Parts: sequence; C-alpha cells; structure tokens
Amino acid sequence: MSNSLAEIVHESMASSLLGYIKTLLRDCNTAEDIFQNVFCKLWQTKTSIENIKNLKAFVFAIARNEVWRELDKRKSRIRIVQDDSAFFEVAKPEQISILDSLSLEEALLRIPEEQREIVYLKIYGLLTFQEIADILKISINTATSRYRYGLEKMNKFLRENNE
Repeated sequence: MSNSLAEIVHESMASSLLGYIKTLLRDCNTAEDIFQNVFCKLWQTKTSIENIKNLKAFVFAIARNEVWRELDKRKSRIRIVQDDSAFFEVAKPEQISILDSLSLEEALLRIPEEQREIVYLKIYGLLTFQEIADILKISINTATSRYRYGLEKMNKFLRENNE
C-alpha cells in the first residue's frame, strides 16, 4: 500500500478528528497542537493498517489519549476560549444556517463533558455506540444513556433559547 496510515487518516477523517479534539479541550490553539501529535503518533506507529480492526476507533482513541495527557499536564480539566473560533464544524454546512450551527455548538458546550464527548463522537465522528464504548472503556449501555441524556439537555437548551 503506497499511502501511509497517517495519510489515509488525514484524507478520511481529519475534520471530524480535529473537531473532536477541539470539543474536548475547548482551546483551539492547543487542539491544533494535539491534532499534530496524533499524526506524529500515526507516522511512528509500527502497526500496519491491515492489523487494525477498526481504524476510526483506533485513531479516536489515540486522540483521546493525547487530549487527556495534555489535560493532566495542565492540572485543569477545561480552559475557556476567549476568541470567536468555532470549536467544531458542522458535517454539512449547506444544510444548516450559521445561526443554527452556533446554537448547536453552544448547546453542545453546555452539556456535561462526558455527554458532550459521546454526542460528538456519535454525530460528528460517525462512530457506533460499540466503538464509542471501546474508546472510552465504558459499557455500551452507559454510552447510549449518556448520548440520550446529552441530546435531551441540548434539546432543552435549544427550546429555551427559541422561546
């Protein structure tokens, strides 16, 4: 195979991966650094793509580990971003207005971190609940309930803001 693991990942999931990292860190500059670290790890890996059962889950797990390593270094879980940078990109921008996109982003950022991570992985990472459960090392039932509760809280926030 002529393409490296990092090239394949970059071509197929770079946008959703960067969005996931930004969602966890809530710091666009550091997220881009972590994004680069993930690709360095992929370049350095000795694992061939044929030996990876689920490429998406493998890559998102590396990203999550890098994010937690960064958060542990900081000794603080979340840093508020002071600029107007978007934390994640909507999958199909032509199907949603900028105002709706910002409302969804705000709703996502208002739910608890453990729910936010799962909602992002499911909707924007396009991962299955089993893949999410494997990445987060939780049961599939926990993943699905956190997703459901997260969506309920987002829906409530959006309804309140539209009234």
